[in-house]
Amino acid sequence: MAIPSGPIDASAFLDRLVGRWRGVEIMGVTPWSAGGQAASEVEAELALGGAFLFQSYRQFRTGLPDFEARSVFGLDKASGQVLMYLFDSMGFIPAAPAVGMPEERELVFTRSSPRGRGQHRFSFEDDGSYRLVVRFAPPEGAWGTVMAGHYNPSLLPDGVFHGP
Repeated sequence: MAIPSGPIDASAFLDRLVGRWRGVEIMGVTPWSAGGQAASEVEAELALGGAFLFQSYRQFRTGLPDFEARSVFGLDKASGQVLMYLFDSMGFIPAAPAVGMPEERELVFTRSSPRGRGQHRFSFEDDGSYRLVVRFAPPEGAWGTVMAGHYNPSLLPDGVFHGP
């Protein structure tokens, strides 16, 4: 399915992530990663009457799961903003959700904590794929790229998810 060109509609964002995806990622050198290449599986489904999107993420290095995350996205009807709660295998609990703001063809989620600032930048391609860039900045530091990934639909005609 091709994604329409033009600015991102925050309310349509959840629908665009539904499905099963396969990703190729470049990891930056950070306190949490030695850097290098990784593969990933992403599955996302609408839940609770379409009000929320539940997303499961698994990253693979050397063929084995190396990192996992679960995200809950929801549209705050009062503000019109998309909010993201992310929980990962490192165990950090978010004190507050990341707030998504449309920027042209991207939806940019930003949040702050005592550990620093985090940012997830989703952009959608005309071929139906999407890109995600995750960035982090320590409290008194500059932004650095944690991960840059490109995700393609992975549900093949046989109806089976074919992961890495």
